[in-house]
Formats: sequence, C-alpha cells, structure tokens
Amino acid sequence: MGKRYADAANTLTMPSYATVDLALAWQPRKDTTVTARAYNVFNRRYVEAAYYDETQYLLGNDRRFELLLNYRF
Repeated sequence: MGKRYADAANTLTMPSYATVDLALAWQPRKDTTVTARAYNVFNRRYVEAAYYDETQYLLGNDRRFELLLNYRF
C-alpha cells in the first residue's frame, strides 16, 4: 500500500507499508483440498487507517496462520 491521505482535506498522510502473505493448496483426492495460508509472515507493524488526527491509528493485523480442509460431496 502506498502513501495515502486519511482525511478529506488531504492534510493527514499515512505511511506506506508492505506485507508478505503466502498460500499453498494441495488436492490429495478429487473431492478434498487442503489449504494453508500465512498472513503478514514477517509480523510487520503497519497503520491500516487513521481517524481525525495523527493520534488515532488503527493498526493492521499481526501474523496469522490458517489451515483449511475442504471436502466436497
């Protein structure tokens, strides 16, 4: 995400950030899929949104992992 403005007057700027997300899917059978996902792999702190001034920021999510099993019948 690039540098952006957080207010209507374009006076409050929020810094840019980058995160690394990964996903891997495996289909062991025709009706089954296993998916692993990792979000914000390097656990970077970043500002997702700002409210009214530079003292109220909403921080982005920390590192998170998910494991999904999808079975179709």
